[in-house]
Amino acid sequence: MFFGSFAGTFVDRMDRRKIMYLSDFLRAITVLGIAVCIFVPGTTIIIIFILTGVTSFITLFQAPALQSSIIHIVGKQHIQKASGMLSIADNIARIAGMSIGGILVAWIGGGAAVCICAATLLLSGILVMAAGHFPSPIEQNRMERPRLCWCRSCW
Repeated sequence: MFFGSFAGTFVDRMDRRKIMYLSDFLRAITVLGIAVCIFVPGTTIIIIFILTGVTSFITLFQAPALQSSIIHIVGKQHIQKASGMLSIADNIARIAGMSIGGILVAWIGGGAAVCICAATLLLSGILVMAAGHFPSPIEQNRMERPRLCWCRSCW
């Protein structure tokens, strides 16, 4: 709970797009580290727990950055529909992801399945980078703030 509040405040003051792709890349690295731990015999479970904790910590920054960027991606007129669709997709991924993950682990092994997870995080980071500029919170405030006068200093 403590880190979640801090992460949300941090995201509100930073470039959300950069936070999203950096967190995807960092999570890909930590998840790849988990895969390496699975492949290396004799690795202690503590290392996997630590890497999982780091991955969860990084996710605390990615999630609010994504949620607060949705309006810039779809526009104000589509925010309700986009939020609903994002919620449905998230729930489907949570339910189906467990089943698909179990099938992948049984079919190709745990280490390979975790490598696929790292690859999808890397792909996500690349796609966010390719998405282009998102308005910063400062730009957003300037666009939404009414101008009190026409002089340059009030802009």
